[in-house]
Amino acid sequence: MWIRPSAQRGSASAYRAWLDGHFDAEGGRQSLADDPEAEPPLSEWLHSWPRPPVGADEDDRLQALHALDVLDSSPEKPFDMICDLAKARLACPMAAVSFLDEHRQWFKASAGLAHKMIPRKIAFCAYTVFLREPMVVLDTLQDPRFERNPLVSGAAGVRFYAAAPIVDPTSGHVVGSVFVLDTQPRESCDIAILERLAYAAGENLPQRMEISALAHEEAAINAVDLELERQQGSEQQQLERPEREQVDNDLKMPTSPALSSSTASLSSVASGCYSDPASSPSKPKSPCSSSDSDADANSTAMTSLSMGKTASGEQMEVLLMRLLTQNTETQQQLAVQQISLSTKLGQHTDQINKLMSDFARMEAKVDAKVDSKAK
Repeated sequence: MWIRPSAQRGSASAYRAWLDGHFDAEGGRQSLADDPEAEPPLSEWLHSWPRPPVGADEDDRLQALHALDVLDSSPEKPFDMICDLAKARLACPMAAVSFLDEHRQWFKASAGLAHKMIPRKIAFCAYTVFLREPMVVLDTLQDPRFERNPLVSGAAGVRFYAAAPIVDPTSGHVVGSVFVLDTQPRESCDIAILERLAYAAGENLPQRMEISALAHEEAAINAVDLELERQQGSEQQQLERPEREQVDNDLKMPTSPALSSSTASLSSVASGCYSDPASSPSKPKSPCSSSDSDADANSTAMTSLSMGKTASGEQMEVLLMRLLTQNTETQQQLAVQQISLSTKLGQHTDQINKLMSDFARMEAKVDAKVDSKAK
C-alpha cells in the first residue's frame, strides 16, 4: 500500500488514472543506466518493473547536484548522525542519506546496507526525487511500481519504504533523500521524522561547501608556505655559495703584482731601515719615498674587495627581509582562515545539538502519548 501525503483517497479508477499520469514507464526521457553505457531506448525497456520517471528539470537538477561536490565525498558526522537518527526513530534495520545522479543512487551515509550505491533504474528514491514530496510504501508487494523490482523480489526482500526529499537551499532542486527500509510490511509510519531529518541534511549542504572551501584554501596556503620556505632555503644557499667561493679563491689566488710590489717595498723598507751601516752606501735611501705608489695600489685592491662583500651582504639582507614579510603575511592569512573555520564548525555543532534536542522532545511527547493511551 502506498500513501501520498497530499493526495486524497478516491476510487480505484481515479487512483489508476493518477498513477498512469505520473508513473508511466514510457514517460521517462533520459537514460537511467548504472554504468557509462546508455540504457536502451524507452521503447526497448526490457525490465519487468516500470521505469522510474524523470522530471522536466532534470538537467538543472543534476547541475545543482554536481555543484555541491558531495558525490563520492568522505563520510561526515552530521550526515552520519541524521542516518542513525532515521534508523533509530523509525525502528528500521536499514537507513541512508542518499543523492541521485544520472546513473546511480549514492549513499553519503548508510546503516544496514552492504553497498555504497545502487543503480538508479532500481532506486525507489527516483520517485521521491521526481515527486518532490515525502513518500511511504507500507507494503511494496502491493504497489505496482515496486512489486517486481529486484530489491523486492530478490534476496534483499524489501517490504517497507519511506523517504523524504533533500532540497538544496541554494537552487531549490531536490538532490537526494533520507530513507528507511524494512523487510516487513507496516501499517503506519510517522513521515514527519524523515521530513525534519531531510531538512537538516539540506541545511548542511551549503555549510559543508564552505567548510570544504576553507579546508582547500588552507591547504593551498600551507603549500604556498612550504614553497616559500623552500625558495628561502634555495636563495640562502645561492647567496652563501659565492661568498664561500670568494673566500676559497682568496686563499688560493696567487700574489698579485700590486701585492708583490707592496711586499717588495716593505722588504725594501725593512732592508733600508735595518741594514748594516758598514755595507750601506754613504747616503741610504728613504724608506717612505720608495714605497708610496705601491702602498696606494695595495690599498685600492683591498678597498674593492671590501666593497664587493658589503654589496653581497646588503643583497642578502634585502632578500631575507622580503621573505620574512611574505611569511608573516601568509601566517596572518592562515590565522584568519582558521578563525573562520572554527566559527563555522561551532555553528555547525550548535545546529546538530539543537536537532538532537528537538528529537528528544519529540520522542518524549510520543512516549507520553503512548503511556496515556496505555492507562
